[in-house]
Amino acid sequence: MDDPDQSVPARTVIPAMRVVGYPGPFSDWVIASIAALLGQAGHQFAVVNDLTDDHVGVQLLLGLNHASTHRDLPIVVCLDNPDQALQHLVAQGGDVIGHTRALTAVIAGLNGLHRRPDALLIRPADSESAAGRLAALLGVGLGDIAPPPMPVLEITPLTRQIADDFLTPIVEMVLSGTPRNFLLPRECLMCRTHEPASAIVEIAGPARPLYFGPFFHFPPGAWEVELELWFSHDVGDASFAAEFFTGVLLSRARMRPGKGGWYQAVFPVLIDHPETPMELRIWVERGAIEGQMGLRQIKFRPITPPP
Repeated sequence: MDDPDQSVPARTVIPAMRVVGYPGPFSDWVIASIAALLGQAGHQFAVVNDLTDDHVGVQLLLGLNHASTHRDLPIVVCLDNPDQALQHLVAQGGDVIGHTRALTAVIAGLNGLHRRPDALLIRPADSESAAGRLAALLGVGLGDIAPPPMPVLEITPLTRQIADDFLTPIVEMVLSGTPRNFLLPRECLMCRTHEPASAIVEIAGPARPLYFGPFFHFPPGAWEVELELWFSHDVGDASFAAEFFTGVLLSRARMRPGKGGWYQAVFPVLIDHPETPMELRIWVERGAIEGQMGLRQIKFRPITPPP
């Protein structure tokens, strides 16, 4: 008979863990790699949707102890390159601006998660070392992990522009914690007809927003925003305003060009709630009988605090 006082070592239980990131083949591979490592180590596990958090994207818990508070779990952050992630989503259907909006929510939702001591950040460049790092995080032996899928996606011009000018800079900014310049392409905005913003719009008509959107999640910080605008020579005494809005007014600038030509409007905006979608509105402030306005680009530059 066994000695009842003799302690029997308990089998190590793999704790639950979170996986967050962009949806797509790369995050699918990360999740499959975790499942393979756990399975090869002889551990039973489950994959469940994490529906209790506000983040968008891949939201999963893996492991046995799902009663744990998910905010205290080890976390794997898997981020594909923005151009590939965006093009993959577009290939599944839907419009590029809507998918960009979803990716900005994922980026805003990171909120420093990747810097936690129990977090593991995996990007495509880390694919060769990912299996060993995942095994170490899980506390299991290194098993056989297939290489990640490498789908060949033809990046469309608009996807490339949004990825290069906007998504890639803000991803690198969030990951590094170092502010940098980025552009918001005009094509991310809409006109009053809810159609993609055109380069030139008519101002004739009542007071109204001429451009609005994109309802993206922007990185936090103090920014100097520069609008590069064009006005026709018949603009007259029309006045214009630009404002950032998140349910409350964040910043507003007024413009009265008086004559035609290219103009730069520069004004500050403080973004301290990146989890809230933000809207830029460019208004004609009162009715006009003629004239046109154009928008070429929107540039964000970090405002360096004084020493």
